[in-house]
Amino acid sequence: GKKNEPIIHQTEPEFEIGKGIVVKEGTKVCLMGCGNILPVVCDAAALLEKKGVSAKVVSMHTVKPLDTRLLSDIFGKFPVVCSVEEHSLIGGFGSAAAEWLVDNNPEFKGRFLRFGMKDAFIHKSGNQENARKITALTSENIVSSVLNAMQ
Repeated sequence: GKKNEPIIHQTEPEFEIGKGIVVKEGTKVCLMGCGNILPVVCDAAALLEKKGVSAKVVSMHTVKPLDTRLLSDIFGKFPVVCSVEEHSLIGGFGSAAAEWLVDNNPEFKGRFLRFGMKDAFIHKSGNQENARKITALTSENIVSSVLNAMQ
């Protein structure tokens, strides 16, 4: 990444536009990250593992076209699914996934949690880490929300 984000892939992954990349397999919850927030998503998965919750991590590097085959698999298997992005909750990856879910899998009875920027201006300044804390885009917040959704 441009800001020296941690390396996620130890080898170059097979990349195809419109196809998500499974970063880590898991069985209890699926965390889908979009963009440079992916290291935070991986950290959240590691924290969940420490609490006994197996978390799948998927890099949804392409929002358009959306990987609908992968979404179908994810929403068919996991009771808790999360989208995480450093983008507005309106019109971003989480919105696209939610729209797909409503149109294609209305019988989904689990929880879909979207993490992203609220429709509000941030009136404070600081570095990226500070902005993520202000907007609740931290691994700790993701873990807390996931654990609450699992109850």
